[in-house]
Amino acid sequence: LSARDEEQISSAWGTLSSRDYQPVLDQLHSIREDVGLNDWGYILLLHRVGEHMYGSGSDESVLFTWFVMTKEGFITKAGYDQNGIYLLIASENQFFGTRYFSINSRRYYALNLNSRKVVPSSIFTYEGDYPDTGNVLDLNVYTTPRFQKSLMKKSFHFAYGDTTYNIPVHINRNVIAFYELYPLTEFDVYFTAPAAPETQSDLYTRLAQIIEGKSEREAVNILLRFVQTAFQYNTDRDQFGREKYFFPEETLYYPYSDCEDRAVLFARLVEDLLGLEVIGIKYPRHLATAVKFSHQSEGDYVVHRGEVYTVADPTYYNANIGMAMPQVVRYQPEIIVF
Repeated sequence: LSARDEEQISSAWGTLSSRDYQPVLDQLHSIREDVGLNDWGYILLLHRVGEHMYGSGSDESVLFTWFVMTKEGFITKAGYDQNGIYLLIASENQFFGTRYFSINSRRYYALNLNSRKVVPSSIFTYEGDYPDTGNVLDLNVYTTPRFQKSLMKKSFHFAYGDTTYNIPVHINRNVIAFYELYPLTEFDVYFTAPAAPETQSDLYTRLAQIIEGKSEREAVNILLRFVQTAFQYNTDRDQFGREKYFFPEETLYYPYSDCEDRAVLFARLVEDLLGLEVIGIKYPRHLATAVKFSHQSEGDYVVHRGEVYTVADPTYYNANIGMAMPQVVRYQPEIIVF
């Protein structure tokens, strides 16, 4: 198959539709449930299955993914040009740095599943529409995928007061590999992603022991000091040559992290270990957090919906709660709720 126009794409759809595809869909559903894949993980699974059937980098693998996602009720289109086929899909989340096309007032993101091809600035789209579609892609991670374990161990050191702590953590490299393929999207997707079981078993257990019996203020300061000082800072541009936001495990895995990565990890720790509400506060070129305490704390703060949130900056080295970086205090930050 060399699907380059509407007639050929229509023929490919007809060929797939004429087969007994329901058992395949049932098996794919079973795999998705067993592994705990979200919508993005399901797309990657479908494309991997398509490549196994039709060959790596093939247009057929993209068409297979398009066919199944459409049959699953997602709003999709097949885009094409002289170089190949592209999956176009509607999403409730923004894809940053990903080309999109507006069709009938709806934004379709062009997913480059065959990485060696560059999505062009203009493409043709197959105009066929199918009933019972209305789902849009959801990039939120509701549970960490249960991939086979490929564990590595790292140790993190930090000091608070007169005590130095050492925290060994196991990280599943297969989870990291999944997040490496994740499209850049809105901050709330990262802030709400749960920590992986390995992280909770190691990091959470040890930090919970350290903060046990401490006041809210001191416990948050301890978690703040951990995130501020246990990791080396560097920009995404220097580390990856591109912008990349981290899920919590990625901050533990990679040698460097920056402000948004630390904000995500810190927020996850405070909410999961202390049950306190956290918001993101976005300044020009900087992202920090603020915590809603049971009793108002002193220092810098922001007000959101009539409630006071005390600034806690995971990148401001050795700063306690209530201390905003001097270079950002003059700005009114954007509030990120998750």
